[in-house]
Amino acid sequence: MKFVYRLVNAILGALVIVASFFLNLFRIEIITGESLSGTIEALSKDKAGAVGLYEEFSIKRFIDFFTGKDDLSGLLSTEGKLFLWPDEFKPLNVRLIVFASAFVLAIAIGIFIIVFSCISERRLPMLIAGFAGIAMVIVMIVSFGSVSKSIFTNEVNVLSYLFNYFAGASIISTLIGSAVGSALSLSISLAGIRAGLMIIFICVVAWSAIFYLVELGDPSAQKEKDEKKALRAAKKAK
Repeated sequence: MKFVYRLVNAILGALVIVASFFLNLFRIEIITGESLSGTIEALSKDKAGAVGLYEEFSIKRFIDFFTGKDDLSGLLSTEGKLFLWPDEFKPLNVRLIVFASAFVLAIAIGIFIIVFSCISERRLPMLIAGFAGIAMVIVMIVSFGSVSKSIFTNEVNVLSYLFNYFAGASIISTLIGSAVGSALSLSISLAGIRAGLMIIFICVVAWSAIFYLVELGDPSAQKEKDEKKALRAAKKAK
């Protein structure tokens, strides 16, 4: 039974790593503003209304994107320009760092669960790890949600900056970039990674709690536990 407990924990820890790599991390959507939406709806034969373009990115897709394997890799072609983090984006820095730190810590917790399950069957460290993982996911949701709000409300006008970056710094491109920024909205939100990691860490907590309750109802398990405590007490006494 203890082997099964440790095996399931190891699998759950491994799922944290797999989910972090393959599940979509965030979703980017470009949405037409009210004025542009009305124009599109007036010109559209089927009266479909606003047009939205969206893409979802996972860690794997990021790697493919920057190694030229993704269909959108052509967007990196900026005639030798090097993309530097602009001053306009600095209001997002702290929140993005908090998000990235929470994400990395969630992965580290997954690794801890794998390693600890290989060397011990103790429940308390697993319960703590599970709750810590849930806390990291909550921090990710809150911090990224704040970033999303700042971008969607144009507190940080990402679309306008990106248009000017790719089109150049001329007066015309600046004017067009401002128009683009007001006519379109950029929506960024967490994708499948949020639910995926939350479910896994909840399973870690639930599995340890269930196993603990089952053990409480097993007299032989309780007897073995008391014997181990007595043995540790004897070793300390020596």
